[in-house]
Order: sequence, then structure tokens, then C-alpha cells
Amino acid sequence: MVDITIASNVIADGTPRYMRNPMAHPVPLAKALARYVAVFVAMTVALPLTGFVPLPGKVDVSATSPVLVVDAPKRVAVGEPITLTVSTRNAVDVAGYELALRFDTTVAHLRGLHQRQQDLKKLGRDVQTLGSVELPDGVAFGAYSCSAANCAQPKANRLPGGRGTLRLAKVTLVADQPGPLTIRVDRGVVVDVRGENIPVSGALQTLTVDVAGVAQMPRTPRVRLSPAVRERTPAASIPLDLNGDGRVSHADTMEVVLAWTTAREAGIVCGSLPEASRDVTGDGCIDVADVQRVAGSIIPTTTSGTRSQRAARTGGILRPISFGSSRLRTATVSQAVRPTLYVNSTGDDVDAAPGDGVCATAAGACTLRAAIAEANKQSGANLIAFAIPGTGVHTIALASSLPSISDETGPTTIDGYTQAGAQPNTDPLVSNAQIKVEVVGSELVVNPDGKYVEGEALALFDAIRVTSPNNLIRGLAFYRTARSIWMSGTNSYENSVVGNFVGMTAAGQPWYDQIAQLTKRGGENGAKGVVMNYGAHHNHVGGVTAVERNIISGNANDGIHIQAEGSEYNKVLNNLFGLGPNGRTRVRNWGDGLDVNVCASHNQIGGTAAGQRNVISGNSGDGVEISHETCTTQNSVAGNYIGTDVTGSSATSGVHANTGFAVTLEDGASANTIGPNNVMANNTKGGVQMYGYNDVGNRVFENRIGVGLNGTALPNGSGSYGVLIRYHATDALIGPNNIIANNGVGVMVRDNDNDQSTITQNSMYSNSGLGIDLGPSDVNLNNQYVHSGPNERLNFPVLTSASLTAVAGTACVTCTVEVFVADSGAGAYGEGKRYLQKAVVGSDGRFTVSITGVAVGDVVTATATDATGNTSEFSLNLVVSDGSSPPPTATPGPMTETLQPNGVVGKDTRVAKGAATTNYGTSTSLAASGKDSTQPGYFLLAFDLSGVASTNSCVDVTLTLWNATTFAASADYEVYPLIANSDWTETGATWNTKNGTTTWTGGANGGGVQGVDVTSAPAGTFRYGANAPVDSALTATLDCAVIRSRFGGTLNLLVKRTGTSTSLEPSLRSSDSSSTNKPRLVISHIAK
Repeated sequence: MVDITIASNVIADGTPRYMRNPMAHPVPLAKALARYVAVFVAMTVALPLTGFVPLPGKVDVSATSPVLVVDAPKRVAVGEPITLTVSTRNAVDVAGYELALRFDTTVAHLRGLHQRQQDLKKLGRDVQTLGSVELPDGVAFGAYSCSAANCAQPKANRLPGGRGTLRLAKVTLVADQPGPLTIRVDRGVVVDVRGENIPVSGALQTLTVDVAGVAQMPRTPRVRLSPAVRERTPAASIPLDLNGDGRVSHADTMEVVLAWTTAREAGIVCGSLPEASRDVTGDGCIDVADVQRVAGSIIPTTTSGTRSQRAARTGGILRPISFGSSRLRTATVSQAVRPTLYVNSTGDDVDAAPGDGVCATAAGACTLRAAIAEANKQSGANLIAFAIPGTGVHTIALASSLPSISDETGPTTIDGYTQAGAQPNTDPLVSNAQIKVEVVGSELVVNPDGKYVEGEALALFDAIRVTSPNNLIRGLAFYRTARSIWMSGTNSYENSVVGNFVGMTAAGQPWYDQIAQLTKRGGENGAKGVVMNYGAHHNHVGGVTAVERNIISGNANDGIHIQAEGSEYNKVLNNLFGLGPNGRTRVRNWGDGLDVNVCASHNQIGGTAAGQRNVISGNSGDGVEISHETCTTQNSVAGNYIGTDVTGSSATSGVHANTGFAVTLEDGASANTIGPNNVMANNTKGGVQMYGYNDVGNRVFENRIGVGLNGTALPNGSGSYGVLIRYHATDALIGPNNIIANNGVGVMVRDNDNDQSTITQNSMYSNSGLGIDLGPSDVNLNNQYVHSGPNERLNFPVLTSASLTAVAGTACVTCTVEVFVADSGAGAYGEGKRYLQKAVVGSDGRFTVSITGVAVGDVVTATATDATGNTSEFSLNLVVSDGSSPPPTATPGPMTETLQPNGVVGKDTRVAKGAATTNYGTSTSLAASGKDSTQPGYFLLAFDLSGVASTNSCVDVTLTLWNATTFAASADYEVYPLIANSDWTETGATWNTKNGTTTWTGGANGGGVQGVDVTSAPAGTFRYGANAPVDSALTATLDCAVIRSRFGGTLNLLVKRTGTSTSLEPSLRSSDSSSTNKPRLVISHIAK
């Protein structure tokens, strides 16, 4: 389970292995080893298996000493979630932990992380997350906790840490490639409420199995941020007061949390730390002990509400006069409880005396860095304005991240539009804003020869970090940063980011394109525009007025990134992504326009009200990605233009197209809504994509996909999909009222386990492929396949007549039939361009749908949807007649049903007189010995014929089986239907009983199934020929007269082998075999 060993974590020179870093400095070995009892687990994960099992090995879970335990599934398939459970046993006063999982990130990836609602939360402690931080070779994560129910609002009651067995986290990975996947658990640290290390022990353990299945798309190796330059922060006057505001609060905890994150992004956990002042334990490392040390030192209050809430009630929220948001319009400068802090320098020096009421460096200038530090130190609301001398654009070049905006006593406003010459936007669609202040990060990392080399990382750090509520940032341009604006933690709420250029110069020019256009740099974690994580909630990026529109373009990764549990109810409104301020030039974000993942929920991207629409175009990834775990849920994407220009009615492929899909929902994202009123057109891969295990319950409705706002054709790329549902995604709802046109395929449900995808009441036309395609490509004729696969490859309706008032035909019993006016002529299959009406199919398999609004010569088509939500492809089209005289009665042709026992894997087993009480259950083979031998043995099959109306006539019935082994002698078999009441269970049937308790009827010739449960004569026979190769088809034509009596019910068959042989060879494949050649029944019948 877990290897906790000192020896394997120390290199030859005695230095801890986790410190091997070109920039690391020595750390006292004893102290480092005391803090980092390193945890290694080599695991290899593969083949499908349900449930969790502890990794086999030497961990003594019954021991009394503390143990850090990692549980994992024994086997998985490619793409199947690999859920690891992290827990402690026998530990006392547990408050926090961290670890890293090391694996090959080109063949596996992080799917999800659950930490906040585990056992420490159940004890009443508030649990806050560290990470996830995706690394070049894995992922780092952890958590800390507070002695109250809310870390941001500590109360007088102090709760102890946990003890005994505690589940700390559930982390899920996904293997994208088959074969061995090795996972090492590294840097395992457990701490108590004071941040002191809890030594944990264990034994080295390795699990080696295979990941089975077919490889998915290879993943791009991650790169890492280069180490940033060291911080520019004055020493704290009070121990643990890290933001310098004169007290220890949750804001100080967040300072360490942010440093923990950036240290792992840069790969410097110990040694030459970029933010060394956050190493509060003084051991040369930034880890969970530092975070917990601060969190455990906060003195709880006895009053209700946070200081910021009380300040808001008494002093109001400061907003500048020029701020135009209706939500904040009533605030004025006069609300400030402190004089305005005027930035008058482009320098980057610190404030000489934070808290003295004066923004002044040692040289007497007021820098942005000094102003933020002064605002943090002062109580109440603050306004930071700009009065930098001179005309034109002023560039503030940072040497490190600015101080976090962390004042909990009142909001801080940073207003770039107060600089002379600056003007907010007034254009209703694009941005004519005049920004005069840029905030930029460090220069490029170059080689000693001064040349920038492809693949080199950037030395990036964040510009502005926000860990407190109700702040406003506007009127600035940000670029060349790891994150331009980072809102982080549960106390970061109701902040507004409006009227900025994020990722580009004040002139709207890209900086990143000028460096390289081949690879993303900054890794999975950095080089993003606006980030909201670690529980940041109810924040606003953009707003409904022109003044509030941000241009979020040119970032080296995602434009906006919302991540982690509790990061919820954030709103992203009225912004431009991936385009220049004029809306006509491409200034791509090199990742997705927006990425919402790892349990971020209830976030709103766009909306249907005036001024809420985003334009999301020109990005190198998807327009919007919503992903990573089922707890990424209830997010909405509505009213946006994705892939088009700012009008939604035009597009240029080389400018406005997103390289991926308009929207992707992947890796378990569930119950999210795409719609209404999105225009998703001109994207390279298509409109909406859904894929991944447990990717369920997502809804796409009332959108235009491949069509502009004015109805203009704006095709998605060649070979694109309006909607693509693939690779384990299920229970999708596509409709109603989508317009899906001008794509490669309208809706593709591609893979075998993509089921319950309901496609209802949409308009589909002018797609180059099918309107609805249940894989593989092209029309699936009824019963061409076994009823399995995408949407169970449900049969489409057979239309028999169409008049001005009604459409009639046959379809699956109790299915819902929807009728449409077709986009094509008779002889084609769909598409359904205009929805007409629906009806439910009767028990006889017939339906009549009443319609209006059609003319003679129109062509109609239809779909069927069964009770579980599977929708068929479009039917063969039929021309509408005039109805002046009764239409000729259509003579329906034969229909064909292809069945397997209870579906693909179903009900079959074997029984033997020589083992009369043995049940062979789900054996992968079927076998029979001679019926006249001393030890006869038979096998049983069951087929569900409930979908074949009992009134239908039978044309032909064929049973096919396949041999699993080769045998030297031939063998003849007889097939008998059991009498109608002979129901049996697969896991209970034996020679003596039907279900483990009820005996078979009769008992002639030795009792058991030889008795009168069997009809008197066989319904058919088949032969195995001597030495026939494996998977030879063995076919029996069955008597229609006998089989028809089972229509509408269940057909139970008993197969006997003739003769006296006691051999069980050859064995035949059962429905539980891994082979696709399973017992198959094909029935041709005619509806009456």
C-alpha cells in the first residue's frame, strides 16, 4: 500500500532525494528527515474490476503506530477511473497532509480530487485544499484544516484534530494507454493542528498489473514554470503575520497556500525558495506544516461575521465614480474611510512604512506594490488610483508577484482608468477602451548565449493575488505573467474584474505570439489569464455594461481557469476571449478560452439577459472546457458566441475558429447545461463534445450549432460534429430546439457504451453526413446489428403512410416516435429539419402521429426513443400524400430482430447430471455431453422477445453459436424450447432446480431438466464438424410455429447433444465470453 522509508529517499551524499534541484541549497538532514518521511508506492494499474482493495503488501494496518495508507482499485480498463483513497490509521490530532503522485503524464492524467468533505470535515473542522497542482511527472495535493467550521470566520470553539482511521482524500486518475502504469506516492507528510509532523510508518509495496483496452489520444508532456525571482516583501513585524496587517488571520494562511502552490509549480519545495518568508517553520521547505502552523495559530473571534462583512455594513463598499456597473453604481469616492492612494511611479519598490497612511517608498515614490501594501495595512475601504507623470502608456515591470490583496476589513479598488488619458469602453460589441497602465511580469529566460530556445520555459509569477472579498480591479493591461489575476480561497468572494486587457498589451497586441507559436509554456498550472480556485466563489469577471467588458486574449494557457471544490457561483459575463479589442483580429489564448474543472460547480458563463453574452473565439483549444469528475456539475454556458465574430452572424475561419470544439464536457463532468442561445459555429472540430466515464446527465438545448444568429450557414470544420458523444459518456439530453446544421454529422453517438443519449425535437439539416449517426458511420439498417452498442442501436421507425393529418408506421413497443419534415427526399434517411409531433407506440408495435402544417409532396421522417432514453437514427423518409382518398394499405415487409440472451451479456448456463446441485452461473463457455450417456449434460439459453408483438407472424428463426475450442470428433445438437412457465435463473439453475430451490417440472428419465419442462420434439438441430476451427458458426434453423408462441415474452431454450459421449468437448462460447461471438437469435417477422 505505502512504502515509508528513509533509506530509499536519500541519495549517496546524504541529501534528501526530494531536494535534488539545481537551485537547491543544503538543508540540515535531521530536520528534513523529521519533516519528510517520504512515501513511495510503486503501483501498476489495469483490467476492469469493481470495488477497492488494499494494495497487497507488508503494511501492518493492525499496528498501533501511525500509518499513511493508500487504497486503490486492483484493475481498470483504459479510460476507467482509477480512484485512490488516502487515509491515516492510528494517528492522533491529525489536521493536515500532503503528498505527490508520480506517474507518466503522457499516458495518464488527473481526473478529480475530493478533499473537503472527508472525515476531518465530519468532525466539524473546516477542510481547505492544497492543489491539485499538475506536475511534469504527476500531481501534488494536500489539505489543511481549521479548529472551526469556517476557516475564514473562526469562532471561539476550538475543535481537536482527528484520530484513529481517517479518510483524507479521494483522488482519481485515468490511464489513457494500455499496459503498465506505475504510480509512486512521494512526499507524504501528515501534521497535527499546530503544524507539527506526525511520523508515519509503513512498508515498501509494489503492485504490477496491466491497463487493458485501446489507447486513447496521446497526451502532450507537461512543462514546468522556471523558478521565479525571489519575492520583494518586507519582513513581518509579528511572527506569522505574513501580509503585514498587524494580525494573524486566514489571509496569512492563504499567503502560505499560494506559496505552496507556486513552489510545486516551479519544482522548488525546498531550497532556494522564491517566497522564503512563507517558510514559517524555518526548515527550508514550504509544505503543509507551514500552512497548518499558521491556520492553527489564528485566535478565534467571539463575534459573528468576518471583519469584511462588518466593514461593509458600516462603511460601505468603495467604488470610483466612473464605475458603471449597475450592481455597484451607487458607490462613490466619498465612501472611502482612508485618503486615496495615488500611484505616481512605474517603479516596483516596497513601501517604506506600511500602515503609516502614506504610500511612499524609501525614495518617496508611490508604486503599485507600495500602494497595495499600504491598503492591506489600513482598516476599511481603500482606493488605489494612478497619477503617473507623462503621456502615453506606462509600464509597471514587476520583479515578483505584487502583495496579495488581503485586507479583510474593507475592500480595495484598483482603478487604472484614473490615469490621465485612460478611458473606459463605450462600444456595445467590442472595446475602444484606452488603457494607460500595463502590469507586466519578468523577461524571458534565455540561455547564456542570450538566445531564446524553443522549449525553454518562462520565468513567470503572478501579477495580482486576491484572498479577500469585495475588491475591484479595472482599467489595467496584464501580460507576461503566470496568472494575471488570481482569486483564491473561500474568503475571496464578490470580487470584480472588469474593463481590463488580460494577456495582451495596452495596445491590444499579443505578447505570447511574439515569442513562440509551437508549444504552450508555463505548464498546466501557469500562464493563465484569470484564475479562481481553492474555493473562490461569487466573483464576477466582466459585467453587463460596456464599461465592464474585459478582453481576455493572448494568454499562454487558458483565458479563465476555475478549479477545485467550493469554487462556485462565479460569473463570467460580457467578455471577449481569443480576439483583439476590435474583435476582428485573432489574439489566441493558447489553451482553452475558459476551463472549469476538478469539482468547480454552479458557475455561469454568459447568460440570456442583456449584456451577459461572451464572445469566445480564436483559441487554440476548446472555447469552453468543463471537466474532471462528477462533482464538476451544474455549470451553465448560455447566450455566448463561440467561434464567430462579435455579431454571431459571421466568421472567418483563420480568425474566429477555436481549434477544438466550442464546448467539451469530459472526464465525468455531470449535469451541466449548454444552452440556451449559444451560437457554436466555425469551430474546427465541432459544436459540443462529451466523453469519459461517468460523464452523465449533461444537457444541450436551444443552441445554434453550425448556424449564425441570422440563419447564415457558418459550418464547423470539415469532418466536424454538431454534437459528439463518445467514450463512455451516457445519459445526455440533446434538445429540444437545437438547430444543428452545416456540420460533418449532426449528432454522433459513437462508442458501444454511449447509451441513453436522448435526441429530441431538434432541427437538423445540411449536414454532410447523417443527422443522427449511431456508430459506426452511415445508416444502421434495422437489425443490422445486435441491439447493443451506441444507444443500443435502437431500430428506427418504419413509416407505412403519411397524409396531411397523420403519419403511421411500426416501431419498438412503448417507444416514443417523433415525426419531422425531412431535409431530403424519399429514399433517404432524415434529416429531420422541422419537428411536427410525437406519439407512443402501442403494444402491437403500431403508431399513428397526428400532424399539421405539411403539404402534399413534403417528405417526413421519424425517430424512436425507448423508455430508457435511447434514440434511434432517422427513419427511411416517406412522401406525404394528398389524403383525398384513403391511401393504399401498405403491406409491411418482414422485420428482423437480432437478439442475444438478455442483451449482449445475458442469461445462459449449463447443467450436468453428474453435478446435479452445481450451478455454473456466468461461465464463459457452454458444453453438453450425450443425452443418452450415463452422465448427460445440457445448456440453457434465454432470449427476450417482448419487443416482438404476439400478433406478428413468424417468417424465419435462426440460432447461431460459436465454438470456443477445437475437437477431433463431430457432434450433433438438438434445440428444445422449454414450456412457457419454465423460468429459471442463471445463478441458481442446476440439474435439479430452476433457481436453487424450485425443482424442474416432471422427472422422466432421471429427473431434472430431462423431464416435461421440455417440449416433446426439438425445434431445430445443428452440427459441429470435426476439427472445425475456433469461432466457427454453428447454425440451427428453428421451427417458426413453435417459436411464434413465445412472441411477446421470453424464449427459453434447452440444447442437448445426441448420442452417448460423456465428453464435454467442444465447448461453445457463452454470452459471458469476452468474444463478440455470443449466442445469437435472429427472427424475421411481419407485423399484423
